[in-house]
Amino acid sequence: MIEVFFRFLKQILGCRHLLSTKQEGIQIQIYAAVIACLMLNTLTGRKPTKWHVTLMALYLQGLATDEDVLKELNKPDNTGIKLRAKDELWKKLGY
Repeated sequence: MIEVFFRFLKQILGCRHLLSTKQEGIQIQIYAAVIACLMLNTLTGRKPTKWHVTLMALYLQGLATDEDVLKELNKPDNTGIKLRAKDELWKKLGY
């Protein structure tokens, strides 16, 4: 579980490098990343993707508009459809 958490922290939330060498600085960076993740999950109702995190960073920098963010967050989640299609393909192949 710890390895999965750190993989998620590094790959999805973009915390590949620590911004501080002090314990307080590392805590702030981790807390900020986890809070951002929880906020995105609360807003969208699904697991945040790397693009969601990047889009929020662009929005906070002023490079993305409200419309851009809302358009992305309101996109339907097609995960179930893709998984179902993949399962059907495996069944066709006899696996």
